[in-house]
Amino acid sequence: MSKRNLPADSIILFISLWCAFEFIISPYPFYGKVNGVFPTIDFGLKFDLSEILIYSFIFLSLLLLLRRFLTKQNITLGYGYNKYLILIFSVFLLSSILVGFFARGPTFLVMVRVQMILLLFLIFMNLYDTKYLMTKIIKILYYTGLINVFIAFCAFFQIELWRLTIYPDFISYMKYMWFGLYVSIFSYAILLNKIFIKRKSSMLDYALLIMIVIVVLINITNKPIFLAAFIVTFTTLLVFFNARIKRVKIGIISLLVLLSPMFLYLGLDEEKKFLFVYVVSERFLKAPAYDLTDLVENLTTMESSGGRDFSAGRLELWQWYLSNVLDTPIVSDNFGARPSIPLSSVGDEEVEFAAHNSVVHYTYYAGYIAGVSLLLIILYFIKTTFNYKKRLVYYNTAKKYKLKEYEFHGMLAFMYAIIGNELVGGPLSNAKFSWFWWLLVVFVLKVISETRMQYKNV
Repeated sequence: MSKRNLPADSIILFISLWCAFEFIISPYPFYGKVNGVFPTIDFGLKFDLSEILIYSFIFLSLLLLLRRFLTKQNITLGYGYNKYLILIFSVFLLSSILVGFFARGPTFLVMVRVQMILLLFLIFMNLYDTKYLMTKIIKILYYTGLINVFIAFCAFFQIELWRLTIYPDFISYMKYMWFGLYVSIFSYAILLNKIFIKRKSSMLDYALLIMIVIVVLINITNKPIFLAAFIVTFTTLLVFFNARIKRVKIGIISLLVLLSPMFLYLGLDEEKKFLFVYVVSERFLKAPAYDLTDLVENLTTMESSGGRDFSAGRLELWQWYLSNVLDTPIVSDNFGARPSIPLSSVGDEEVEFAAHNSVVHYTYYAGYIAGVSLLLIILYFIKTTFNYKKRLVYYNTAKKYKLKEYEFHGMLAFMYAIIGNELVGGPLSNAKFSWFWWLLVVFVLKVISETRMQYKNV
């Protein structure tokens, strides 16, 4: 590593460590500046310290990027067709932001604040060689996720810790701390792939995996976390099963994961069994259930609209957002707008709900071309990285930067999980979470680009 990169490496590591610290102390998203959240500073919009560090890093890096552009140095947007799709998406998003600036919508500044996080992609792709930092970034994320799992585990089983003097019970913990469990999904992805790939895994690895599964199950009412864990499990199993690797081991672990809800349910006392069934049915199926028979009956009578909409109004939201961009389908004039949407799931009241889907969100706020471009970017990335044999070729490049094979597979499984979450929610609206996301994504893209330079058929 060149000496010139050392100061930047130190800054990136410092910001990463501070973000990890805040994830443990107060991981709630930026828009939840309420009790238990790290102190904020008000500059018209509220910022906590991690956000101040990240946005300062972005502003300073943009100056360096501008100098790079003015001196006619190469600026890259990725690999293959993806770089053209990213360029198209960027052009139409910037055009819509410009229209929104003149329209002065009520949420313009808030939306620009979130969009600025996207600049981390451009910054990490072109200014900083973070490939040599990746082993440290992975360790920071991995152990931060395990700490959050441990705190959630203790909160649920009422094991007293110093941290729980602030969040003395599981309900208050889940109200203010659940976002940190997204990082725990990264730990889960790494552990699951480690157990699959290593010839012998330690009992500690299995114990930690079981602990994370328990925490996900006791957080089963938190649909985004549950969905993320499901996607990690499903994509990991699918990749290795299709590659015909350790199918017996995969089958056993799959069976244990599938049966884990039953084991947890059987281990609960009668009161907790009742609460578990009732809350799961109320949260997912929008109908009360008092025993397993009621739960099965509600499952067979699911609805996709009205008060029992299993999607919690998402299907109606998506339909409304996609249909209300038809007036300006190319360059949208909605950027900064605050739409009021009538939803049957809340009695046809008009509510100000986000789209809960990144593709739909950008279609509405940046136009159909931007939305379609984003969808193609996602599909092209998954197509490029899902095949096991191709992954091994990419890993031959990644291991030069001291990554272990299971870490590389775990990173990709985690990325699929967050992509899936972005199609029903929006975890990347959180600045510190996006910081880690773009470090991981850019590393994978650089590895793919480097590999393609060596092997034309990859």
